[in-house]
Amino acid sequence: METNFAPQDKAPIGFVNLKSRHLLPGQQYCIVRNRGNCMDSPKSPLRVEDGSYLLLRYIAADTKTLRNNIGSIVAVETIQFGLYTKHLTSVNASKRTISLTMYRPTEVTLTFRMDDIRRVYRVEKTFSPEEIKVHTTPIV
Repeated sequence: METNFAPQDKAPIGFVNLKSRHLLPGQQYCIVRNRGNCMDSPKSPLRVEDGSYLLLRYIAADTKTLRNNIGSIVAVETIQFGLYTKHLTSVNASKRTISLTMYRPTEVTLTFRMDDIRRVYRVEKTFSPEEIKVHTTPIV
């Protein structure tokens, strides 16, 4: 249900060659492998399948930036629980919380305190494992 890293996924495996239309100048990106299928649903604004790779763009974890990204799929790195890939559904400035929704096995909304969030990434695109293999140059 969350985006975890297996020991073999922690080290860079290579450079991924992406078309520039996927990237905004001056932004920080990374690619991670998704584990879980909670966002593989027609209700999700972006289908995220188990085993797919996610192009993540770092965004600030402040109220204004998060509000501008409501409706997006985000990967939220929490201090205690790791990285969660979910649908950002609300930001409550007065309570300093965000709500993230998952759709499988049932629809559930989780609430996180902004003080417990280390980093936030917007999921810009998903890639199948086959697409990643084709576009990856191994690190030697």
